[in-house]
Amino acid sequence: MNDHQENFRTMCLTTQQICINHQTDWQSNTVFTNNFNAFGVLIGNLNTARQQQEQKSTGTTKDKNTKRKTLVDIAITHISAIKSYAADNNNNQLYELVNYTKSALLHARDTLLIDKTTIVRDAANNNLANLANYGITSATIAALTQAISDFNAIISAPRTARTETKTATSDIETIIEQLHTQLKRKLDNNIETFKTSHHDFYTAYHNARKIIDTAGKTGVKGTVTDKLTTAALGGALVSLKGVLASGFRARTTAPPDDTRTTRTNRSGHYSFKRIPEGNYQLEITKAGYKTNTTQVSVRTSSMTDADIQMEKP
Repeated sequence: MNDHQENFRTMCLTTQQICINHQTDWQSNTVFTNNFNAFGVLIGNLNTARQQQEQKSTGTTKDKNTKRKTLVDIAITHISAIKSYAADNNNNQLYELVNYTKSALLHARDTLLIDKTTIVRDAANNNLANLANYGITSATIAALTQAISDFNAIISAPRTARTETKTATSDIETIIEQLHTQLKRKLDNNIETFKTSHHDFYTAYHNARKIIDTAGKTGVKGTVTDKLTTAALGGALVSLKGVLASGFRARTTAPPDDTRTTRTNRSGHYSFKRIPEGNYQLEITKAGYKTNTTQVSVRTSSMTDADIQMEKP
Protein backbone atom coordinates (compact mmCIF):
# COMPACT_ATOMS: atom_id res chain seq x y z
CA MET A 1 0.00 0.00 0.00
CA ASN A 2 1.20 3.51 -0.75
CA ASP A 3 1.29 6.33 1.82
CA HIS A 4 -2.12 7.68 0.84
CA GLN A 5 -3.73 4.25 1.16
CA GLU A 6 -2.02 3.58 4.50
CA ASN A 7 -3.24 6.92 5.84
CA PHE A 8 -6.78 6.11 4.69
CA ARG A 9 -6.60 2.68 6.34
CA THR A 10 -5.40 4.25 9.59
CA MET A 11 -8.35 6.66 9.50
CA CYS A 12 -10.73 3.72 8.99
CA LEU A 13 -9.23 1.79 11.91
CA THR A 14 -9.46 4.87 14.13
CA THR A 15 -13.08 5.49 13.13
CA GLN A 16 -13.94 1.84 13.71
CA GLN A 17 -12.45 1.86 17.21
CA ILE A 18 -14.16 5.11 18.17
CA CYS A 19 -17.48 3.54 17.20
CA ILE A 20 -16.66 0.45 19.26
CA ASN A 21 -15.80 2.65 22.24
CA HIS A 22 -19.22 4.31 21.97
CA GLN A 23 -21.18 1.19 21.11
CA THR A 24 -23.73 1.78 23.87
CA ASP A 25 -24.65 5.07 22.16
CA TRP A 26 -25.69 3.50 18.86
CA GLN A 27 -26.32 -0.23 19.38
CA SER A 28 -30.10 0.26 19.48
CA ASN A 29 -30.04 2.13 16.15
CA THR A 30 -30.59 -0.56 13.51
CA VAL A 31 -29.54 1.58 10.54
CA PHE A 32 -26.24 2.64 12.09
CA THR A 33 -25.59 -0.90 13.36
CA ASN A 34 -26.05 -2.46 9.93
CA ASN A 35 -23.89 0.13 8.18
CA PHE A 36 -21.17 -0.10 10.83
CA ASN A 37 -21.08 -3.90 10.56
CA ALA A 38 -20.73 -3.63 6.77
CA PHE A 39 -17.93 -1.11 7.34
CA GLY A 40 -16.16 -3.61 9.61
CA VAL A 41 -16.38 -6.35 6.97
CA LEU A 42 -14.76 -4.04 4.41
CA ILE A 43 -11.94 -3.19 6.84
CA GLY A 44 -11.34 -6.91 7.34
CA ASN A 45 -11.19 -7.37 3.58
CA LEU A 46 -8.72 -4.50 3.28
CA ASN A 47 -6.47 -5.93 6.00
CA THR A 48 -6.48 -9.33 4.30
CA ALA A 49 -5.60 -7.83 0.91
CA ARG A 50 -2.89 -5.70 2.50
CA GLN A 51 -1.26 -8.72 4.15
CA GLN A 52 -1.39 -10.58 0.84
CA GLN A 53 0.22 -7.62 -0.93
CA GLU A 54 3.07 -7.51 1.59
CA GLN A 55 3.92 -11.17 1.11
CA LYS A 56 7.18 -11.22 -0.82
CA SER A 57 8.31 -13.88 -3.23
CA THR A 58 11.82 -13.63 -1.73
CA GLY A 59 11.05 -16.22 0.95
CA THR A 60 9.58 -18.72 -1.49
CA THR A 61 12.53 -18.21 -3.85
CA LYS A 62 14.94 -18.99 -1.01
CA ASP A 63 12.93 -22.10 -0.12
CA LYS A 64 13.03 -23.19 -3.74
CA ASN A 65 16.80 -22.69 -3.95
CA THR A 66 17.27 -24.65 -0.72
CA LYS A 67 15.23 -27.58 -2.03
CA ARG A 68 17.12 -27.46 -5.34
CA LYS A 69 20.45 -27.71 -3.52
CA THR A 70 19.16 -30.57 -1.36
CA LEU A 71 17.94 -32.45 -4.42
CA VAL A 72 21.21 -31.94 -6.29
CA ASP A 73 23.32 -33.05 -3.31
CA ILE A 74 21.35 -36.29 -2.92
CA ALA A 75 21.35 -36.90 -6.68
CA ILE A 76 25.13 -36.43 -6.91
CA THR A 77 25.63 -39.05 -4.21
CA HIS A 78 23.68 -41.52 -6.34
CA ILE A 79 25.34 -40.41 -9.58
CA SER A 80 28.80 -40.94 -8.12
CA ALA A 81 27.90 -44.42 -6.90
CA ILE A 82 26.28 -45.46 -10.20
CA LYS A 83 29.16 -44.12 -12.27
CA SER A 84 31.65 -45.91 -10.05
CA TYR A 85 29.75 -49.19 -10.41
CA ALA A 86 29.39 -48.67 -14.18
CA ALA A 87 33.11 -47.97 -14.60
CA ASP A 88 34.06 -51.04 -12.58
CA ASN A 89 31.88 -53.18 -14.85
CA ASN A 90 32.65 -51.44 -18.16
CA ASN A 91 29.02 -50.45 -18.52
CA ASN A 92 29.45 -47.32 -20.67
CA GLN A 93 25.76 -47.03 -21.41
CA LEU A 94 24.85 -46.79 -17.73
CA TYR A 95 27.76 -44.44 -17.10
CA GLU A 96 26.63 -41.98 -19.77
CA LEU A 97 23.01 -42.29 -18.72
CA VAL A 98 23.73 -40.58 -15.39
CA ASN A 99 26.78 -38.55 -16.38
CA TYR A 100 25.57 -35.23 -14.95
CA THR A 101 27.81 -32.78 -13.12
CA LYS A 102 26.78 -30.92 -9.98
CA SER A 103 27.14 -27.58 -11.76
CA ALA A 104 24.92 -28.72 -14.63
CA LEU A 105 22.20 -29.82 -12.23
CA LEU A 106 22.36 -26.66 -10.14
CA HIS A 107 21.89 -24.51 -13.24
CA ALA A 108 19.41 -26.71 -15.07
CA ARG A 109 15.90 -25.47 -15.75
CA ASP A 110 13.43 -26.59 -13.12
CA THR A 111 11.65 -29.18 -15.25
CA LEU A 112 14.93 -30.51 -16.68
CA LEU A 113 16.28 -30.96 -13.17
CA ILE A 114 13.22 -33.04 -12.32
CA ASP A 115 13.73 -35.13 -15.48
CA LYS A 116 17.45 -35.70 -14.92
CA THR A 117 17.19 -36.60 -11.25
CA THR A 118 14.30 -38.94 -12.05
CA ILE A 119 16.56 -40.72 -14.55
CA VAL A 120 19.17 -41.06 -11.81
CA ARG A 121 16.57 -42.37 -9.35
CA ASP A 122 15.30 -44.95 -11.85
CA ALA A 123 18.85 -46.07 -12.70
CA ALA A 124 19.55 -46.58 -9.00
CA ASN A 125 16.37 -48.60 -8.59
CA ASN A 126 17.15 -50.78 -11.60
CA ASN A 127 20.62 -51.58 -10.28
CA LEU A 128 19.87 -51.59 -6.55
CA ALA A 129 21.10 -55.15 -5.99
CA ASN A 130 24.51 -54.21 -7.37
CA LEU A 131 24.88 -50.85 -5.64
CA ALA A 132 24.87 -51.91 -1.99
CA ASN A 133 28.67 -51.88 -1.82
CA TYR A 134 28.63 -48.37 -3.29
CA GLY A 135 26.43 -46.95 -0.51
CA ILE A 136 23.09 -46.99 -2.33
CA THR A 137 20.13 -48.52 -0.50
CA SER A 138 16.36 -48.41 -0.63
CA ALA A 139 16.51 -45.70 2.03
CA THR A 140 18.82 -43.43 0.00
CA ILE A 141 16.65 -43.90 -3.09
CA ALA A 142 13.56 -43.03 -1.01
CA ALA A 143 15.32 -39.85 0.12
CA LEU A 144 16.06 -38.96 -3.51
CA THR A 145 12.44 -39.61 -4.45
CA GLN A 146 11.25 -37.33 -1.63
CA ALA A 147 13.67 -34.58 -2.67
CA ILE A 148 12.36 -34.77 -6.25
CA SER A 149 8.80 -34.52 -4.97
CA ASP A 150 9.60 -31.58 -2.66
CA PHE A 151 11.30 -29.60 -5.42
CA ASN A 152 8.54 -30.34 -7.89
CA ALA A 153 5.95 -29.07 -5.40
CA ILE A 154 7.67 -25.70 -4.94
CA ILE A 155 8.63 -24.94 -8.55
CA SER A 156 5.78 -22.49 -9.14
CA ALA A 157 5.71 -20.94 -5.65
CA PRO A 158 7.63 -17.67 -6.36
CA ARG A 159 5.60 -16.91 -9.48
CA THR A 160 2.38 -17.71 -7.63
CA ALA A 161 3.37 -15.33 -4.81
CA ARG A 162 4.04 -12.50 -7.29
CA THR A 163 0.72 -13.10 -9.02
CA GLU A 164 -1.17 -13.06 -5.72
CA THR A 165 0.57 -9.82 -4.71
CA LYS A 166 -0.47 -8.17 -7.98
CA THR A 167 -4.06 -9.32 -7.49
CA ALA A 168 -4.08 -7.99 -3.91
CA THR A 169 -2.89 -4.57 -5.10
CA SER A 170 -5.87 -4.36 -7.44
CA ASP A 171 -8.22 -5.56 -4.69
CA ILE A 172 -6.95 -2.86 -2.32
CA GLU A 173 -7.95 -0.10 -4.72
CA THR A 174 -11.44 -1.58 -5.06
CA ILE A 175 -11.95 -2.08 -1.32
CA ILE A 176 -10.75 1.45 -0.49
CA GLU A 177 -13.30 2.84 -2.92
CA GLN A 178 -15.99 0.72 -1.24
CA LEU A 179 -14.91 1.97 2.19
CA HIS A 180 -14.97 5.55 0.98
CA THR A 181 -18.54 5.07 -0.26
CA GLN A 182 -19.61 3.33 2.96
CA LEU A 183 -18.30 6.24 5.02
CA LYS A 184 -19.31 9.16 2.82
CA ARG A 185 -22.78 8.03 1.78
CA LYS A 186 -23.85 6.09 4.85
CA LEU A 187 -22.03 6.42 8.18
CA ASP A 188 -21.25 10.13 7.76
CA ASN A 189 -24.97 10.71 7.27
CA ASN A 190 -26.01 8.28 10.01
CA ILE A 191 -23.82 10.01 12.60
CA GLU A 192 -25.92 13.17 12.37
CA THR A 193 -28.59 11.29 14.33
CA PHE A 194 -26.36 11.48 17.42
CA LYS A 195 -25.32 15.15 17.17
CA THR A 196 -27.54 16.20 20.04
CA SER A 197 -28.26 13.00 21.94
CA HIS A 198 -24.63 11.79 22.09
CA HIS A 199 -22.49 14.79 21.28
CA ASP A 200 -19.24 13.25 22.60
CA PHE A 201 -19.61 10.32 20.20
CA TYR A 202 -20.52 12.70 17.37
CA THR A 203 -17.41 14.83 17.98
CA ALA A 204 -15.06 11.85 18.41
CA TYR A 205 -16.35 10.34 15.16
CA HIS A 206 -15.66 13.47 13.15
CA ASN A 207 -12.20 13.82 14.69
CA ALA A 208 -11.44 10.22 13.77
CA ARG A 209 -12.56 10.81 10.19
CA LYS A 210 -9.67 13.21 9.60
CA ILE A 211 -6.88 11.67 7.54
CA ILE A 212 -3.43 12.41 8.98
CA ASP A 213 -0.52 12.20 6.56
CA THR A 214 2.21 10.36 8.44
CA ALA A 215 4.27 9.92 5.23
CA GLY A 216 6.05 6.92 6.69
CA LYS A 217 7.43 8.91 9.63
CA THR A 218 5.55 6.99 12.31
CA GLY A 219 6.73 3.51 13.22
CA VAL A 220 9.15 1.24 15.07
CA LYS A 221 12.78 0.44 14.36
CA GLY A 222 15.61 -1.28 16.15
CA THR A 223 18.43 -3.81 16.19
CA VAL A 224 18.29 -7.43 17.38
CA THR A 225 21.46 -8.75 19.00
CA ASP A 226 22.77 -11.68 21.04
CA LYS A 227 22.62 -10.62 24.70
CA LEU A 228 25.85 -12.42 25.61
CA THR A 229 28.06 -11.63 22.61
CA THR A 230 26.26 -8.47 21.35
CA ALA A 231 26.54 -9.92 17.83
CA ALA A 232 23.90 -8.78 15.36
CA LEU A 233 21.25 -11.41 14.60
CA GLY A 234 20.21 -11.45 10.97
CA GLY A 235 17.13 -13.34 9.78
CA ALA A 236 15.21 -13.01 13.06
CA LEU A 237 11.42 -12.90 12.60
CA VAL A 238 9.96 -9.70 14.05
CA SER A 239 6.18 -9.43 14.54
CA LEU A 240 4.31 -6.28 15.52
CA LYS A 241 0.95 -7.19 17.01
CA GLY A 242 -2.15 -5.52 18.35
CA VAL A 243 -2.98 -2.11 16.90
CA LEU A 244 -4.16 0.01 19.84
CA ALA A 245 -4.52 3.58 18.63
CA SER A 246 -4.26 6.52 20.99
CA GLY A 247 -7.32 6.80 23.20
CA PHE A 248 -8.59 3.33 22.31
CA ARG A 249 -9.70 0.82 24.88
CA ALA A 250 -7.14 -1.90 25.42
CA ARG A 251 -7.88 -5.25 23.83
CA THR A 252 -6.67 -8.39 25.51
CA THR A 253 -6.14 -10.19 22.21
CA ALA A 254 -5.14 -8.54 18.95
CA PRO A 255 -6.95 -9.81 15.86
CA PRO A 256 -4.76 -11.64 13.26
CA ASP A 257 -5.17 -8.87 10.70
CA ASP A 258 -3.47 -6.42 13.07
CA THR A 259 -0.12 -8.22 12.80
CA ARG A 260 2.81 -7.14 10.66
CA THR A 261 5.98 -9.15 10.20
CA THR A 262 9.47 -8.60 8.84
CA ARG A 263 12.96 -10.07 9.22
CA THR A 264 16.16 -8.46 10.42
CA ASN A 265 18.88 -7.81 7.85
CA ARG A 266 22.47 -8.97 8.17
CA SER A 267 23.17 -6.13 10.59
CA GLY A 268 20.26 -7.14 12.78
CA HIS A 269 18.21 -4.09 11.81
CA TYR A 270 14.44 -4.06 11.30
CA SER A 271 11.78 -1.39 10.85
CA PHE A 272 8.02 -0.95 10.53
CA LYS A 273 6.87 2.27 8.88
CA ARG A 274 3.48 3.96 8.53
CA ILE A 275 2.23 2.46 11.80
CA PRO A 276 -0.81 4.06 13.46
CA GLU A 277 -0.16 5.71 16.80
CA GLY A 278 -0.77 3.37 19.72
CA ASN A 279 0.55 0.53 21.87
CA TYR A 280 1.88 -2.69 20.36
CA GLN A 281 3.38 -6.03 21.26
CA LEU A 282 6.73 -6.73 19.61
CA GLU A 283 7.64 -10.42 19.30
CA ILE A 284 11.02 -11.64 18.05
CA THR A 285 11.81 -15.27 17.28
CA LYS A 286 14.97 -16.93 15.98
CA ALA A 287 16.11 -20.55 15.98
CA GLY A 288 18.37 -21.26 18.94
CA TYR A 289 17.01 -18.37 21.03
CA LYS A 290 14.17 -17.78 23.46
CA THR A 291 11.21 -15.86 22.06
CA ASN A 292 11.40 -12.23 23.14
CA THR A 293 8.18 -10.28 23.71
CA THR A 294 8.03 -6.61 24.68
CA GLN A 295 5.59 -3.71 24.61
CA VAL A 296 6.25 -0.61 22.53
CA SER A 297 4.40 2.71 22.19
CA VAL A 298 4.23 4.50 18.85
CA ARG A 299 3.66 8.24 18.64
CA THR A 300 2.69 10.30 15.61
CA SER A 301 5.50 11.62 13.38
CA SER A 302 8.28 9.72 15.16
CA MET A 303 10.10 6.41 14.86
CA THR A 304 10.15 4.52 18.15
CA ASP A 305 13.48 2.81 18.90
CA ALA A 306 13.17 -0.75 20.21
CA ASP A 307 16.49 -2.59 20.37
CA ILE A 308 16.16 -6.22 21.41
CA GLN A 309 18.65 -8.57 23.08
CA MET A 310 18.02 -12.29 22.57
CA GLU A 311 18.96 -15.00 25.03
CA LYS A 312 19.75 -18.63 24.35
CA PRO A 313 17.87 -21.31 26.33
